[in-house]
Amino acid sequence: MPAEAMMPPTGPVPAERPSFFRRIRERKSRTARVEDLMSNDLLVCQSTDSCASVANRMRQGNVGMLPVLEGTKVVGVVTDRDIALRHVGGLGVPSPHTAVEGCMTHSVVAVPPGAKVEEGIRKMRDNQVRRLLVMDGERLRGVLTLDDILIQTNHSSDLDRVVKDALKGGIAPTRV
Repeated sequence: MPAEAMMPPTGPVPAERPSFFRRIRERKSRTARVEDLMSNDLLVCQSTDSCASVANRMRQGNVGMLPVLEGTKVVGVVTDRDIALRHVGGLGVPSPHTAVEGCMTHSVVAVPPGAKVEEGIRKMRDNQVRRLLVMDGERLRGVLTLDDILIQTNHSSDLDRVVKDALKGGIAPTRV
């Protein structure tokens, strides 16, 4: 065998470099974890807070959902939609003193911080929600929203594919 055949090629190999970096990006996006995308600067409310004060807190924080606590334990979530439909759109004239426990969603859809983003997307789809609480056991760690995920798709075509695949069937804006 001639010596030239045994020598490694010299200089850049342009066709191989992009695919190498593409594989690295895809590997990173496939292993993206909920904790990488979640919001952890949380606003919360207590179940005894008034719907009016919670709505005001949502407006000031520019958020559409707050975890509801009793002490330090998560007992539900309240959304702007919950307040609009269950409190304001309920029977009679809403009292500004009505506690949020009367209009909140008691079932909590949560995901652990170390879960893959794909799992979070599937939970959103299966439960028809746009926001998930991120819970480490009983401890509230953050919130993962559909917006958090969609913003990241600008940076990863593979994550964009995962989102599109996971959302087949759609997420209806019916809860949380």
